[in-house]
Amino acid sequence: MANENDDEIEDISVKQKSEIINDKQSMEGNSESAGNDESTEEGGLDFSKFVNDFDQMKSILLVLVLIFATTTVYFSTMGESETDGDNDGGEGANGDTAQLATLRVEYDALLADNIALQSAYDQMDGQYIAAQSNVLSLQGQLQSSQNNSTSLQSALQSAIQAFNESQSENSQLQANISTLQAQLQMSLTNASNLQSALDENVSLVNSLQQDANDLQGQLNSSQQALSQLSQLFNNIYGQLGQLTQAQIDACPVGNPPLVVEIGEDNGSGGVTAGDGLLEGSEILNSTNFGCQGSFGKVADIVKTDSTDGIEGELFAIPNSMGGGVFFNVDDGIHGSEPWVSRGTIDSTYMIKDINPGISNSPGGDIAAFNGKIFFSANDGTNGYELWSTDLTENGTELFIDINVGSGSSNAGELFPHWNELFFSATNGNNGTELWVTNGTVDGTQMVMDINPGSSSSHPKKLTGTVFDGLYFTASNGQNGRELWSTDGTEEGTFMVKDIYQGSLGSSIDEITVAGISGTLFFSASNSQYGNELWRSDGTESGTYMVKDIYGGALSSSPSCITYIGSTIYFNAENTMNGIELWSSDGTEMGTTMIKDIGFMVDSHPCGFTLISGSSRIVFSANGGLSGKEIWVTNGTSDGTQMLADINPGSLGGNPNEFTEIGNGQLAFFATTVDNGREIWVTDGTAAGTNMLADIIPGSVGSGPSSFTLIDNGEKILFTPENSDGIVELWWHEN
Repeated sequence: MANENDDEIEDISVKQKSEIINDKQSMEGNSESAGNDESTEEGGLDFSKFVNDFDQMKSILLVLVLIFATTTVYFSTMGESETDGDNDGGEGANGDTAQLATLRVEYDALLADNIALQSAYDQMDGQYIAAQSNVLSLQGQLQSSQNNSTSLQSALQSAIQAFNESQSENSQLQANISTLQAQLQMSLTNASNLQSALDENVSLVNSLQQDANDLQGQLNSSQQALSQLSQLFNNIYGQLGQLTQAQIDACPVGNPPLVVEIGEDNGSGGVTAGDGLLEGSEILNSTNFGCQGSFGKVADIVKTDSTDGIEGELFAIPNSMGGGVFFNVDDGIHGSEPWVSRGTIDSTYMIKDINPGISNSPGGDIAAFNGKIFFSANDGTNGYELWSTDLTENGTELFIDINVGSGSSNAGELFPHWNELFFSATNGNNGTELWVTNGTVDGTQMVMDINPGSSSSHPKKLTGTVFDGLYFTASNGQNGRELWSTDGTEEGTFMVKDIYQGSLGSSIDEITVAGISGTLFFSASNSQYGNELWRSDGTESGTYMVKDIYGGALSSSPSCITYIGSTIYFNAENTMNGIELWSSDGTEMGTTMIKDIGFMVDSHPCGFTLISGSSRIVFSANGGLSGKEIWVTNGTSDGTQMLADINPGSLGGNPNEFTEIGNGQLAFFATTVDNGREIWVTDGTAAGTNMLADIIPGSVGSGPSSFTLIDNGEKILFTPENSDGIVELWWHEN
């Protein structure tokens, strides 16, 4: 009975071990399968079967534990019975003891196995818990996989549909793929070549890097120099802008400056690109380089047509005061006031509104003395008095009120000589007499009351010589108008000679100084010879008639007396030839007629002007059939001829105001039927005699006058009239 049980127990034990081992291996296999990331319907885990097998294994373990517990109780009870039997019998007890010992050994072995099984069970229980967690995780993954499968199934259907739709494009795609494959192969080849080139350039780069480091040092040095040069460039460019602006301001009205524009014809700013024009934002820089013409109106001085514009002659301002011209003009707003111009727009301005409003202020003569311009003006309070200006508004002021109060001194005949300024004026008590100033109020005084009391001597034709005193004509109330001289003092003021004895006066005119000798040539009359050519050295004995050209008491009336070289040129009349061209060396024998120019008429030659650097003297004369035209002479009859018939016919061109403008040329005014009176130029030859500018196109003409050279002869200022008869200031550049 015991052996059978032992065998049964042994069988059960072996069976349990085998099942436990198999179950453990099954669990390990299932655990490994459970660790896979994905499963399919064919190869996936059967989670329900795994759970059932594991539950059966747990049941077997519980049964084994119960068998173990029952066996232990059984053997304990049986041992006690056997022991009791041993006490009762002898031999039977020994046999049972042996059997019990055997069973004890088996029991111990079985107990050890049970302990091992208990440990295995505990381990498997932990694995079971872990397996349950894996089961839950895998169930989540399975659900996610199923959802993903559903999505993939839907995407597959869409892809199949797209694939079906793209079948028509497959051929093109295949071609593109082939092309791209070829390009890829080429690119790979190029990449290989580039790699080789790259390897070659790496060493070059390393070398260049060293060079770059060296250049960086040089660059740092040059940047500092560049900064200095940039500052210098900005300074120079600013100065260039000022210079070009000055050139722009010098441009005549209506004659725009030459503009140089720099930019890119790229259509920037919405303009047309590539049209050959720079417009708007295409222009990056614009520089003006002065006016394009050589003549034009200086500025729009006159603002209305209610005025005649410039009045009188232009007065040349000395270079020591900046050059230019001083003149009086009514601009239609301020009345006649003093202005200045240096031939540019910005240098032409009214100096001061001396008599505010539309009232006129200037009058009389103008002179430069002691760094200022002296002139007569009326401020509306002090009458016409002597004023001075340094060409600024603040520097323009009443110099002295000679006739105190509202009365006028009418200062005129202004003539600087040596270190003094001589002029005529009245103080209201002594009439108009000769005055002098050293440039200060205290140094201003009447030289002499030549015609005593309130009567006036009216000093005129003030003329100075280099070494002697000042000469002028005046009337003392007893001798008529005669030649006088003064050194600036009353004691040194005297009548040189009473040429026409008595109270009638000699009618002295055309006073000309013959060079540094100081000899005066002039026309004068007396009762015996009429009006003839006279000369004077400033003494009574040295004052005498050169020649009685028109014999007897009749007058030759010499005029246009001009000293050129060592010869006096003038016109005079005699009994045979009328008024013709004469010359004189200051002696009676050396005074002769050069040529009878006028055919059946008086030629009235005048305006004798030497062309610099030559022996040609240009003048105007009436040839009779040709009218008054431009002529030239070298002082001989054969060398005297008409230079050009400017206005063909008997009317003539009537040239006048010959003015040397440099470069061996003279400018003058002349009239033609087609162009009216305009500005002309000559070099003393027929081919070099031409109209310089037709200021007012057509036959009306501009009627210019008052030539004045400025800027060391580089510019000529003159005063033509516009079509409305308004006199404006124009310029011409030589």
